[in-house]
Amino acid sequence: MLEARGAEGVNKFAYWVSNSPAGPWTVLPDISSEDLRASKSIKVLFTGDLNHKIVTNPFYFKSEKEYLRCTIARIAFSTTLVPKGVYRTIEDNPNEIEENVPDEGPIPVPPTNEMIKPQNWVHYTRNIL
Repeated sequence: MLEARGAEGVNKFAYWVSNSPAGPWTVLPDISSEDLRASKSIKVLFTGDLNHKIVTNPFYFKSEKEYLRCTIARIAFSTTLVPKGVYRTIEDNPNEIEENVPDEGPIPVPPTNEMIKPQNWVHYTRNIL
């Protein structure tokens, strides 16, 4: 099933690619959950040709542009981190988040020497299901 662009999920953003900053830019296509699932089961080197058909086992019936888009989605969703405590979930809808703004004063952020500890960071985006 293909999620609409601009909604939340893997198609929230559009990604443009080019082989050269001065060259033509191409928008990558939206992806479906089937594309994402299939892309996780293969390993392929990128050629730079977006229309290159991927030949692999297990079969992947898409081209390099879909595989690249799936790879970008997986990287973006697994590497977006924010300091712990900056955001909180909304009580009425636990799937939504908002800034954790206290009634008075600034947002409490740990000192810089505490930010080197992994436990002071959390994932901002939900996992891709």
